[in-house]
Amino acid sequence: MSDLNWKMCLEQHPVFSELSQEDIAQILDDNVSVEKIVEAGQTIVKQGDIDQSIYLIGQGAADVYLTSNNQKVFLNNLGKGDLIGEMALFEQKKRSASVIASEQSILLEFKGNEFIKLLKTRPEICFKLLIKFSERLRNLGQDVLTARLKDVDDKINHVNAKLDTEIKIIDASLKATQTVFDQTSKRAHEVIESADRSRSRFTVAASTVGTIFTLLLSALSYMGYSKVQNVSAITESVEEKSEKLEQLSSKAIMDIESIKQAREQMDDLRLKLNNTDQHMNDFYIKSMIPQFFSELDSDIEKARQTYRIILSIDDSKVSDALYRQILVELLSADAQRRDILAETLNTDLDDSNQSLSERQRTLSFYLRLCAFILNGNNTQFDKEYKRFENTISSFSKDEIKKQMAEVDLGPQVFAEFLNQDTGSGKGSNKDKLEKIQLIWQIIP
Repeated sequence: MSDLNWKMCLEQHPVFSELSQEDIAQILDDNVSVEKIVEAGQTIVKQGDIDQSIYLIGQGAADVYLTSNNQKVFLNNLGKGDLIGEMALFEQKKRSASVIASEQSILLEFKGNEFIKLLKTRPEICFKLLIKFSERLRNLGQDVLTARLKDVDDKINHVNAKLDTEIKIIDASLKATQTVFDQTSKRAHEVIESADRSRSRFTVAASTVGTIFTLLLSALSYMGYSKVQNVSAITESVEEKSEKLEQLSSKAIMDIESIKQAREQMDDLRLKLNNTDQHMNDFYIKSMIPQFFSELDSDIEKARQTYRIILSIDDSKVSDALYRQILVELLSADAQRRDILAETLNTDLDDSNQSLSERQRTLSFYLRLCAFILNGNNTQFDKEYKRFENTISSFSKDEIKKQMAEVDLGPQVFAEFLNQDTGSGKGSNKDKLEKIQLIWQIIP
């Protein structure tokens, strides 16, 4: 006895709903269809099998999998009312995928040959099955595209994570090497200075011994022969000490030569470190900065992380290159892009840990305000301008003034752009330029 009312299921199904009662009865004949109960985990159809039966899910659910290169890839989930196996029926080929019950399910199996005979007499059923077939292919294509895009994103994230780790390791190694180099250099200078002092003392001592020896010889003409032997003994003792002093002096000279060689080696190491620093800077400028602008289009949080990494580099050339590229973007981008850049420039500006230097915070505020000016956003500009004044009031004015002189981001760059801009943005170009000049002038 059937566990389901299959007659009602077919009457309500979009493929079979227009059939007459006589047609439905013909489909439910035991020669055409048979009910089948499968348990969770049981395979309904297997990829590669030759089988033309079609299954209708009356109750339960099943998962569709594709096996490729010994890997099982999930494609779709089927539920009540879905058909299984119609592709193999039309193509007359092996099963293209496997379907496995995800829970206990009740199926109606349409026997392939008998069902094909029915389709020949009722072409409307064939037409509806083809529509379902087309929908299945379209959904499959979308699922495959989504899976591939997800795989690409995962690979990109993995490469970025690996790259960030390598950068941190290299940076830590460079800092550790620099520390060792500084300590060695300091110690070498101390040893050289000590050796120089020792050589001076040995020279003075040798000169003194020679003078004493000359005086003793001169004194012999005034002394009796009885004391000549004593004087000779004293002379021999002085000569021995003089030889020892000369040996010590020679050793000190050799030590000085060794230290000079060590200093040359350290100078060579310093040159290599400088070259390494230059290579790292080139890497950040040529790789990390383009990556930052690419991430602005897809993921703001990733862009913020890259922004922090670039500004954490202890070299103003790297951060200046970033700020110059942001300026170029502000001058060429639309209003929406400028708003995104302004929001990114706000990163860590209020950080109590002061991860940004005074110079970096000043430039970030300056370019952020310029973005509001170019977009004609006066309300946001007035609010941010007060915040800017309060922030820079505590900065070291002499140092900031000296550093800002090295940056080519002043109003003259905006003047060239605004003179060429004929757009219809809010506010006149003259007013915009005056505001930019005002910000630049209050910078220490």
